[in-house]
Amino acid sequence: MLSLDLERANDLSYKRIYVFAGNTTTAAGAPFSGDAANAVISDLTLDDGATPPQLNQLFDVAQRLNREDYSLETRLNGWEIFDLVRDGSHQSAMYSGDRARLQQKWSTGTLGTTPQVTIGYEGYRTIR
Repeated sequence: MLSLDLERANDLSYKRIYVFAGNTTTAAGAPFSGDAANAVISDLTLDDGATPPQLNQLFDVAQRLNREDYSLETRLNGWEIFDLVRDGSHQSAMYSGDRARLQQKWSTGTLGTTPQVTIGYEGYRTIR
């Protein structure tokens, strides 16, 4: 199980978390690079220190849900989107300030020569 700590702050709420998996033609230090591959990640978990985790999905199932949610013709290879505001309400965003930890975890599937996982997010912050 591999993990990446996400930012926690008193003024940050997450709307969407994007995960991209590239397998063989990735460039070191270049996010979202390489050929998109579904085989790199077998399952994803958004762990906030509570039991059970916030989200826990098989990669293939999550991609099929994304395809239906966004009315796509086909699945986006290598992409997973955790949409925390599916209902369109800003109140549904996940507040990060009161979490014991906030980690994106994944189990690896079949790895190529230079596998790379990139994570990005959309969120709300207080204007100061």
